[in-house]
Amino acid sequence: MSKLSIEELKEMREMAVVGLQRRTILALDELIAIRELKGGQVPVAVVELNDNLSVAELRGDIPRRKAVRELYEGALVLGQELFGAPQRPVISKAKLCDWLEDNFDIDDSQREAFAECFAHHCNCIVKEVE
Repeated sequence: MSKLSIEELKEMREMAVVGLQRRTILALDELIAIRELKGGQVPVAVVELNDNLSVAELRGDIPRRKAVRELYEGALVLGQELFGAPQRPVISKAKLCDWLEDNFDIDDSQREAFAECFAHHCNCIVKEVE
């Protein structure tokens, strides 16, 4: 089964206003938001049911345990995908300083301090880009 692209989901959402239940529209909105947040990230691990069963699990006395397995190239994903932390955006220090100077009343001596403050509060990386 192939996944629908974000564009296809948004198109379905636009057409869904007429005729679909409110819950279906909310589900489409949630799926679109999840796909947009996930972006181009690749899963690093998967959570699936553990292969090693105890007697109690075999009898159904307790639920099966779950295991986290690292993904390798070509792995078949049957469980919940796990992702690493999203990368923080990288912003050019020169461009940021120019933007800060244009939009705020700061002089050259304050450029560096404002750029570091901006990077800290916006959770991004400011560095010299070649």
